[in-house]
Amino acid sequence: MAVALIVWTGIDGPVIKSAGIATAAEWLGFFGALIGAFATIAAGFVAWTSVQHQIARADAIRNEEQAYACALCVEYVSHVKSRARPFADALGRALIGDDEGWDAVIVCTGIARQEGLAPVRFDVENSLKSVPLRMLRLTRACIEAERRFDAELERWPRKAREIVSVDREHIHRMRTAAQMAAIRAEAALSGSSELGFHSTASASPTRTERGASKS
Repeated sequence: MAVALIVWTGIDGPVIKSAGIATAAEWLGFFGALIGAFATIAAGFVAWTSVQHQIARADAIRNEEQAYACALCVEYVSHVKSRARPFADALGRALIGDDEGWDAVIVCTGIARQEGLAPVRFDVENSLKSVPLRMLRLTRACIEAERRFDAELERWPRKAREIVSVDREHIHRMRTAAQMAAIRAEAALSGSSELGFHSTASASPTRTERGASKS
């Protein structure tokens, strides 16, 4: 549209007006207007290209932040599962009178306390603003379940001779908390896998799982 208007004002208009005769000044005006139009178009293209580069860079940064945040969440929920699932299973075996189950409970108790601070839950919570909504909800549910698990773990005996003599009601509370943390972690891992974020933690057994299997 701009070029058509320039052509009209620069050449068609003068040619029609002068019955086919254009002066040097009119031709000079035409070429000046044409050069100015192309300069404007070029400047607009450069500005548009610059904006596109900025948008692409912002998208790349956002995608990188999301990938890091999702990886951190997957690592965290994998860690919660490695603490809670063997513990819940061992408590279930202990409830039915399995002596080896009690041995596994003792092992899992020690390891669960050693691994309770890594990865840092605070860092995971700060990263949630960068993850997809579904993963945010699943990870938050896992965080809340792990908090309850840790709270119950604080009330759980520390010494082996105290653990084997704990009452069944306390065992049920501890197993419920561990099982819920494991379920929430497994749900988060399933959701992250569906979203395209996979954990490599399941490729090899964790320290908790190795300790439980040895007992």
